[in-house]
Amino acid sequence: MAKAYSEDLRKKVISYITSGGRKREAAKVFNVGEATIYRWICLHKQGDIKPKKRTSYYTGNKTEDMRRLM
Repeated sequence: MAKAYSEDLRKKVISYITSGGRKREAAKVFNVGEATIYRWICLHKQGDIKPKKRTSYYTGNKTEDMRRLM
């Protein structure tokens, strides 16, 4: 599973755009998708650009769990 972009990178991209850079240029410079940049801008307007916490996923053995239930 891919990791979230760091808060530092998000701040750099937002700073680049607020200082007059274009979103498409920022996407090329920072190697990030344009849709991601638009999402970060919306988050920035809401006041928080921190990455969300990931939820834990089940990592157990489903076959073994099914045997125990039988």
